[in-house]
Amino acid sequence: MKRILLPIGLLVALLCVLLFAACQGPVDSTDPTDSTTAPTTTEDMTTEDYHVILDNGKSDFVTIYPMGANRNQETGKIFTAALTAMRKAFKNNGYEGTYPIKEDRLEKEKTYEILLGETNREASEIADTLEFGEAVIRVVGNKIIIVGYDVRATASAVHQFIAKYMPEGTNTVKIPKTLDEKVKIDLSICETTGLTYAAMAMEVWEDFNDKYWKNNWVEGTGWWDAAEVLETYIDAYEATKDEAIKTKMLQYATRFRMRNQADWSYNEYNDDITWAVIAYARIYLLTGEKSYLTVAKNNFDKMYARAWDNQLGGGLYWRNDNQTKNACINCPAAIAACYLAEATKDESYYTKATDIMDWVFKNLYQASGAIIDSYNLQGEKNMWASTYNQGTFIGACNLLYQKTGEADYLEKATKAAEYAMQHLTTNGVFNGEGNPNGPNTPGDDNKDLPGFKGILTRWLYRFAKDTNDKEILMFLQNNAATAYANRNKDGLIWTEWNNKTPDTVSEDDGYYVFGMSTAVALMFNSLPWD
Repeated sequence: MKRILLPIGLLVALLCVLLFAACQGPVDSTDPTDSTTAPTTTEDMTTEDYHVILDNGKSDFVTIYPMGANRNQETGKIFTAALTAMRKAFKNNGYEGTYPIKEDRLEKEKTYEILLGETNREASEIADTLEFGEAVIRVVGNKIIIVGYDVRATASAVHQFIAKYMPEGTNTVKIPKTLDEKVKIDLSICETTGLTYAAMAMEVWEDFNDKYWKNNWVEGTGWWDAAEVLETYIDAYEATKDEAIKTKMLQYATRFRMRNQADWSYNEYNDDITWAVIAYARIYLLTGEKSYLTVAKNNFDKMYARAWDNQLGGGLYWRNDNQTKNACINCPAAIAACYLAEATKDESYYTKATDIMDWVFKNLYQASGAIIDSYNLQGEKNMWASTYNQGTFIGACNLLYQKTGEADYLEKATKAAEYAMQHLTTNGVFNGEGNPNGPNTPGDDNKDLPGFKGILTRWLYRFAKDTNDKEILMFLQNNAATAYANRNKDGLIWTEWNNKTPDTVSEDDGYYVFGMSTAVALMFNSLPWD
């Protein structure tokens, strides 16, 4: 069966604590009774209708799983958790001794088996009929099959089987011989917390505000980082339509204009201007308040006029010194142009977006899906690929694909997404791009890098939503579950989502607010859309 494999860390981190966090120890090789007689039955039903898999502490069923699955690098922790859950379910219902769980290739086929995952038993071949996100719980003869399209689906099916048929204290567990249930993963629920992703997002947003919101401003932000933290508030409002979030979003945007003026052309960084243009255009599209559109349009037009020329075949300069043409200005500018086209109904902005991305395709896009950083007038290219450049490239391609339907935009966005998920991650979780030695260590003088990947999650999520790509959604949800698990005592999450956030964090120690905002963006960009 063909599988679209999710990254290793996604599978492991998401489900290693999926089922019954209290573990009962490693799976052992205790032999079951190899009975060839029907299982014990209670007086009020017969084996013609049911399999009784547990009665009065005894069972003739053994659980079988694929050989080595609990030791496999990709799926080992997941299978161990699922198998442990099964064993615990038997124990909680009075099984005497240690319930037997065996590997398929080491165990002679028994008469009565629970097949967990894609075992070598013929009955497990039903996995080949499943689609993404599906699992099945089915009785075939004397076999009870619990198997999914992938590991997460299999584990979800185990969870449903136990919850429905083996609640604690059941004592006599009866499984109808006609059982045939399809299981769909509920993407609104985080299996590791039992909470909805929406509830988790609101909690993380509230804790972030408790720490950093003061006088209608997020303390510690300046220019472009303020524009990007503002986009995090826009994400939150777009996802929830919560009036309290809307109020703060508009207060923050108003304060930004007061601090930085309405004409941003004094800023030598063309990308700074463009980030703020995107934020203001998005606010207009969400609220219809025209003052935001006016500011966005005026500043984009001035920026574009000074930044575009035919050196290096076109493209926009990063700064006013006109030395390099970077992904960090060109891809966001294409996004901004698409939003302005939508807002103003002026198709010339789509033409600008198309021209910009044509230049990016020729000069910064790599066949691997990587988006390199920059190209200077000396003909030198910086080959560094970063999370935010991958993200804005995906975002620009997606917006143009939604507009034009041209397959090339979809193909390149897909390639860039795959590159980011495969090469900019550790155990399936996006890397932090601050100093690899950690905050407040030699060389840690860049406040921007820790905030980059919040931008990636935004555009990766929109691409997934617009193309109904549930695998990308599940990838983002794994990141969200991992980040949430690593909150500190105040609910704050540093940009290193794989690691526990220290309880004491401050700007002086290198824990910049921009880096703290990435998880807030992530949480609202992991919510299911149906």
